[in-house]
Amino acid sequence: MAPTHAARNPTAMPMPNKIIPPSKASPPVPRTASLGDLDDIVDCVLAAMETDPTWRYRYPHRHQYPEEIKLHVRKTYSRYLENKHGNWKVMVVSMMGTTSEQWPRTVSVAVWRLYGGPGTLGLDTKGTKEPHQPNPAQPQHYSQIQTSHPHGAETTPSSSPARVSAFHHVRSAASSQHFTRFRSKQIHLLVIATTPGFRCLGCASALVKWGMEMARAQDFAITAFCGDEGYKLYSGLGFVGMDVVEVGVKGEGERVEMGVCVFVPGGEGGSFGVLLGD
Repeated sequence: MAPTHAARNPTAMPMPNKIIPPSKASPPVPRTASLGDLDDIVDCVLAAMETDPTWRYRYPHRHQYPEEIKLHVRKTYSRYLENKHGNWKVMVVSMMGTTSEQWPRTVSVAVWRLYGGPGTLGLDTKGTKEPHQPNPAQPQHYSQIQTSHPHGAETTPSSSPARVSAFHHVRSAASSQHFTRFRSKQIHLLVIATTPGFRCLGCASALVKWGMEMARAQDFAITAFCGDEGYKLYSGLGFVGMDVVEVGVKGEGERVEMGVCVFVPGGEGGSFGVLLGD
């Protein structure tokens, strides 16, 4: 049985028995996630991705197989959190939704891919509760990791294999065209997701700004793909649009678009809005 929030945090203080709207919560503060956050992260991702067109496109049968898609997400994010080769950084924001909760729950999550491998951000990973340390004997070359994608590569009963394949092909081609110039001097924002009831509170912005500060400190670029919801967030923070790519399967009428964007320290601003046609 998974531990409850109270069990994970025995020092949590009980709160008055009334609901506090999220808007009155403390300002969001990003922190490094651990495996203890996995249950909340899975719930957050599943709720958030329902508004993501590329998620709905790739997993058209998700409502027919709810347990399967939940297990799929759990396995994927467990891999990110275990971080066996030191190429992932998972950051979260936790908030108290109601005063009946005895501990803040994770309501926003960002997954960063460290193209330069361990030490990319110049951070001391000790104490982050990541159980596996990178193996120096297994270097991660840029060509091996540029085609990374969210939520795993394998198809599942909830997915459309043809759409999943098309999605990864388009992402890989766009990465090769627009991101290879940065090589290992980049961090890739692979996933950012916020529980719908906690949006417009600065959670996602706080997570992206955390990465921007890391990028500035190391003189790295940030690369990312985005949908409609990410457009306003990224453009408002100074990302520049590089392209808009379309994902589709031959013979199918349904297609989805993704924006390709970059943040370069010192290069805030640009033609992001023009490129996305908004």
